[in-house]
Amino acid sequence: MQRFCFVLSLLFVLPSGALVRAAGGEAFTDAASAGPDFVVQGDYVGASSESKWGVQVIALGDGKFDVVGYKGGLPGEGWKRGDESKRGKGELKDGTVSIKSEDGEWSATIKDGALTVVDANGQKVAELKKTERKSPTLGAKAPAGATVLFDGSTADNFVNGKLIEGNLLAASNPESKLKLGDHTLHIEFRTPFMSKSRGQARGNSG
Repeated sequence: MQRFCFVLSLLFVLPSGALVRAAGGEAFTDAASAGPDFVVQGDYVGASSESKWGVQVIALGDGKFDVVGYKGGLPGEGWKRGDESKRGKGELKDGTVSIKSEDGEWSATIKDGALTVVDANGQKVAELKKTERKSPTLGAKAPAGATVLFDGSTADNFVNGKLIEGNLLAASNPESKLKLGDHTLHIEFRTPFMSKSRGQARGNSG
């Protein structure tokens, strides 16, 4: 079996620039320019008196958010398909996101990286902290004998290969010049922040 390895720090799916216009809305490739919604969106983890919970906060643009809570933990870290989940809607005002649940049984706020949940009587039932999940193979070095297709220095191994922002490979349908058989591929990438786009129009990995 052949072993091939992409070694790169970032792979964007859009042309160069911190902000570009895409179908459905803006697309940010620079976190520093993405605005307050980017800071809020993401994964939160904590526990109530009864169970561990994971929450995903999904930015919809203009300070609006979808909120999904997963009993047992985040998907892949406790929660599995068919387990209990709860949904809500959030809105950012004056630095705080106020969340109302679909079932009216709870509400929550997000401020300074903490998501605080209260019941219908206003009693605090859980506090979750924002977390960033990372692959255990992130930043792994190429194994001995591997062919490094891309390390951020050149796109010469690709047909239609193009470097952007100095050391990134643009997703302009690059095709390897090497003829590849069976192989193991290590690739690292980052999708753009596209809060105003929906479905497959958002940045995604598949």
